[in-house]
Amino acid sequence: MKLSLVILAVATTASLYSPSVHAQTIGPRFTFKNYMDRCLDFGPPPQTIGAPVFIYDCNGTIAQQVAVQELPNSGAHQIQLHAGTLCIAVNGNSPFTDAALTLQACQSRDPHQIFVWDGDSLLLDANLDLSVQLKDGVTKNRTPLVLGQRTTSDTELWDAVSAERSKPKPTSGFVSVSTPAALQQAVSTAGPGTVIEIAADLTFPTLATPFSLPARVTVRGDRRGVLLGPQLSLGAGPSRSGLFAVAGEHVRITGLRLRGPNRTQDNPQVIAINANSDFAALFDHNDVSDWPLSAIDLSGDQPNEMKCPVEMPVRPQIVHVFRNYIHDNFRGYGVVSGSGSNPLSFANTFQKNHHAVSADGYAFSAYSAISNLFLSGSEDTDVDMHGESGNGSEHDDFGGIGGLGAEVLRNSFLGTSKANFGVRGTPCSGAVDTFFGNVTVQGIGSAIKVVPDGKLGQDSSVSWSNVETQIPFLRVNSQFSVPNPTGTVLVGDFDGDHKDDIFIATGAGWYYSPGANAEWRFLSAKAERIGSILIGDFDGDGRSDVFTQVDNKWLVSWGGRSDWQLLSENNTQPLDRGINSMVDFRIGDFVGDRKADVFYTDGKTWWVSDGGTQPFAEYATSSYRKRDLLFGDFDRSGKTEVAGVVANQWMFVPANGVHQWTPLRSRLTNTMAGLFAADFDGDGITDIARFNNASTPTMSVSRNGRGDWQNLNSGLKSFFAIGQFDDNRGADILTWSSNFWQALSGGSGSPKRQSRQDMR
Repeated sequence: MKLSLVILAVATTASLYSPSVHAQTIGPRFTFKNYMDRCLDFGPPPQTIGAPVFIYDCNGTIAQQVAVQELPNSGAHQIQLHAGTLCIAVNGNSPFTDAALTLQACQSRDPHQIFVWDGDSLLLDANLDLSVQLKDGVTKNRTPLVLGQRTTSDTELWDAVSAERSKPKPTSGFVSVSTPAALQQAVSTAGPGTVIEIAADLTFPTLATPFSLPARVTVRGDRRGVLLGPQLSLGAGPSRSGLFAVAGEHVRITGLRLRGPNRTQDNPQVIAINANSDFAALFDHNDVSDWPLSAIDLSGDQPNEMKCPVEMPVRPQIVHVFRNYIHDNFRGYGVVSGSGSNPLSFANTFQKNHHAVSADGYAFSAYSAISNLFLSGSEDTDVDMHGESGNGSEHDDFGGIGGLGAEVLRNSFLGTSKANFGVRGTPCSGAVDTFFGNVTVQGIGSAIKVVPDGKLGQDSSVSWSNVETQIPFLRVNSQFSVPNPTGTVLVGDFDGDHKDDIFIATGAGWYYSPGANAEWRFLSAKAERIGSILIGDFDGDGRSDVFTQVDNKWLVSWGGRSDWQLLSENNTQPLDRGINSMVDFRIGDFVGDRKADVFYTDGKTWWVSDGGTQPFAEYATSSYRKRDLLFGDFDRSGKTEVAGVVANQWMFVPANGVHQWTPLRSRLTNTMAGLFAADFDGDGITDIARFNNASTPTMSVSRNGRGDWQNLNSGLKSFFAIGQFDDNRGADILTWSSNFWQALSGGSGSPKRQSRQDMR
């Protein structure tokens, strides 16, 4: 039967492609839509061998319809992806990293053509650490698709949209559960390639034993954007037991809320996820809270080993904790490694844990913490390596050996009440602890605590800056006493849901909060701060990109996720001088093609670069600089327009027709400096507002820039950002209330809580 399928696929290469025949003989058809809002595409028929596979605007054509064939007798629900009469394949050999996807003649057992679908990722069956993703994270049309190291970025996540009336799943391995009994049944019968989809909140008052997940099983929810995701709650269980236990290779738990019994007590001592570091596992995009012992607990094969190895061994880092929100485990740990385990914690947000990341300090234990965000509220040190003295009566874990080293790179620490990094023992076998590329709000004297070699007891923990020359096993190269990055933000839509998000740049990474409602989520590890970057959608995919200038080059990070890419260079050629600063730049859609343009004022002329890719073209003659102007849509043109105070009037320059000053009304201010432009009433025309921080603070608005001042709100002492954060038409005002955000819908009324957790 397998042979006949292959012969059919090859024999019809020269024939016209028929979707109906293809679906009947091969498998159901799907469009794979990337989370960055473009679709997998392989070109119109007839397909040719060697043709590239790329992304393109989703259009519903047969060039974007992939027939998914589940291979019979594969044992793990492996699939082959049929593109017309050919198959999608990896163009290269092991180790396959960065190999492009191309079209090839179908071969049923060719490892280059065998993939796995776990609900949002296309993985190469021959190496499940590699996923199909956008080359270099670029979101423009015709960007090639490649295999890359799996980090669960949005650039490698997909929706499989069925083109069939019956709406099947891509494989028969999917099981939907909505009751505790159904989950128990699904786990007990799960085999390799099973994907258990949690369709409802599930509560377990107690569990005698955790759910034991065998090899290549995925448990997933729909936590994405502002969606909370289904919640799995555990009330009690035996000590050191918990909710899930990993019992085989390549288990994944994703998109869930895992809620423990409480956040204030030590008992019951249960764990959300218990994993053995002998098995590769991935835990990503989860919300994990309220666990008295630990959220994610890793054990290895070297329990309580006090004897350091003669030579430092290579410890594989196969347990990955990526992009989770781990919080309010106030009496417990966030991610803890012990007994020789060595996990990688990457791009997580931690808040209000006892320790966020820690290890037991025994001879083979280690960890890496990279590009995480640590908010305030930890009960103890954010990132910690215990010491182990071998003295059974010494329970404080201060002094002695300190595992095989802690690697702490490019993290952002906002907490100031406790140390950010603590080293309580001396690493084994010549290993070193590293604290590189991090940023901390507090000074170095408070940020790092150490126990010098040979010291024991809690009172031996001292500031690293006092004993730096005595601590050769700790190496530090980071920024300290930086301003809290949550004090300055940008607004944009980074997840494409047509609502605004809040963006921060810490100096070690970029993060955004979807809808100003969800927690901070990692975008990319970049050092550029607000002041040297601007926000705009330069490829028209509905997601904000990040723009900067270096020398005479304009660079863009697509969706804020890709590495810097060249957008254009030498675009200042029409000017009589170069541009050394972006202070007079404004990003907006001045052309009207739904892509960002670059506007520049030089004191004589206004210039616009179409899409940031074309040389500056003269837009209008004016001495007004950006600081004297407001930008909005003042006539419902659908384009960005410019307003100023001219000849005792408020005027604007229409985007359509001749670019010349056109009256709005008699002036209400002498300048536009200090005013705010936003469409508060949602009528499609920009309003002009002012904030008066008097004894009774008020914000007033001139509707459409044409009305008299009228009160928009009163008593608002300050505001943080303006954007569209809710489902109502019109711009909203965001303000701080303690450590969380409140919003005024449409800029008026009473503030209501916007962020569902603290944000700093």
